[in-house]
Order: sequence, then structure tokens, then C-alpha cells
Amino acid sequence: MVFANTWRLNMRTFFLYIASCIFFVITGCQSEKTVVLEDTQKAEEIIIGGSESVLPVLKQLAEAFESENQGKKILFTAPGHTSAGIKAVVEGIISIAAVSRNLKPEEKQLGFDEYWFAHDALVFAVHPTVNIKGLSLKDIGPIYYGSISGWEKLGGPKHPITVLDRIEGSSPKVLLQEKSVLSKEKKVTQKAVVFERPNDMNIAIASTAYSIGYTSLSLLLKDNYNLNILELDGIKATPETIRNGAYPLVRPIGFVIKGAPAGLAKEFTDYIFSEKGHSVLTKQGYVPSQRQL
Repeated sequence: MVFANTWRLNMRTFFLYIASCIFFVITGCQSEKTVVLEDTQKAEEIIIGGSESVLPVLKQLAEAFESENQGKKILFTAPGHTSAGIKAVVEGIISIAAVSRNLKPEEKQLGFDEYWFAHDALVFAVHPTVNIKGLSLKDIGPIYYGSISGWEKLGGPKHPITVLDRIEGSSPKVLLQEKSVLSKEKKVTQKAVVFERPNDMNIAIASTAYSIGYTSLSLLLKDNYNLNILELDGIKATPETIRNGAYPLVRPIGFVIKGAPAGLAKEFTDYIFSEKGHSVLTKQGYVPSQRQL
């Protein structure tokens, strides 16, 4: 019996390793191979992958859920992107995809149930060497296109601006384009340093003097970065201004499942939208959303 239990444990560990490797390949190389999961809900396990911005808070929720539900496991792949997570769910590689943007029309046709459990602010932050309080939204474009190249033009120190950007198609870049803060038709200055991952962006802002970048407010608060988070049009990103819509750059975060959740996936979904789940979200700096029926 001990041998059998050990064998099953090793097989689960091996299976999760293989799923993570496959998800990594999809994120980086878009492999065409498909691996179909067994029914993880029957095994009291589900596997989650997708947006690197959302996975940290889902892990916090999973830890709280597991502490009250012994024997049930929420497993995670390596972090990636919303698009890769959606593809992995379609191909049966993971159970749930964490998403940090609204679904595209073609994605909505894939039969997903969408669960938007919180809102997060997208903020512009600068290195502490830049002692300005805020910017207007109309200043962002000229900074990123290169027509405003020095901080002194914005009330800051007499020094060139180091522009930090995210890759095209990333969730925060898409939001800025949807809000007409940046344009798809205009090219960002060639001097900009471009990052794929949100954590790389956060580290770069914190370590690069006279830099500006944009990122998740909740991730900044979670990791306690020493940055100057800017007001936009005189409005500071706070739970209240996120909730009432006064802050201009807010995005929903959530997850998608192929079809209605059942078994452990349903239990975890119910937990996220419960008072206990909302308490976890609030502690992590998010503004919880009510479940849409």
C-alpha cells in the first residue's frame, strides 16, 4: 500500500512537471503538439496557468482554500500570458486560464465561462530620482513617442527620460491602446527598453534612474518596490478611485474555464467569490468584484 501511494504521488509530480514544460513551450515557441489532461477534478486536483500578473493572487487564494480543504490541490504551471493560457485550456493542457484582459471576439466563441473576480489599476511609475507628483494622460504619448525626451519639460529634474515599455499584445499595452493613451499606429521611441514580463518591468523601474514604466498597482504593493507611483490627471490610484471609476486606467482580472466549472473547479470558484476570498483579494491590494450570474 505504501508503494502504491508513493507511486501515485510520483506520477502526479511527474505529470505536473510535464504539463509545466508543455505550457512553457506554448508560451515561448507556440508548439503545435497537444497533450490532453486526465480528469483532474476526479483526482481532486486542478491545474492553472496563464497571465503572470494574475497567478500570484490566485496562488494566495489557492493556499487559503487548501488550508480549509485538506486533500484538495490547486496546481500551477510556469507563468505566461493570457493568450497562451487560453490556448492551453483549449488544448487540454491546463484546467483554468488566468486572464488580465477582456477576451477577444474570437476567444469568446470558444465556449469559455468567464469569471472576473477583481479589478486592478494600471499605474505609471518612475524611479525615485524623478520627483514629480503626476502626469496628465496627454503627456504619456509624447513621452513614449519621444517628442518629450527630458524630465525638465514635465517639472522634473534636468535629465533625459528612460522609457520602459511592454511588448505588443501584452495585457497592459492593450489596455493603453484601448484607452487611446497610446496608439497602435504610432511607434514608440527606438530608445525604449521593452520587456516581456511584468516582474522584469518592475525591477527595471526600481533599478534604472530617471526611468518611467507602467505596471500593475497590486504587484507593486505586493513586492514593496521603492517607486514613485504617479497620479494621472490629478487622481491617485486607490481602492476607492478604482471602485468608483475615477482612476482612468483600470482592468479586470479573472480566469476562464471551458464550459461551466464542476467538482473542485466549482468549489474553488465559489471560494474566490466568497467573503473569505474577497478578504484575501483585499489584503493583496485588489478591489474584489461581485459574481456575475
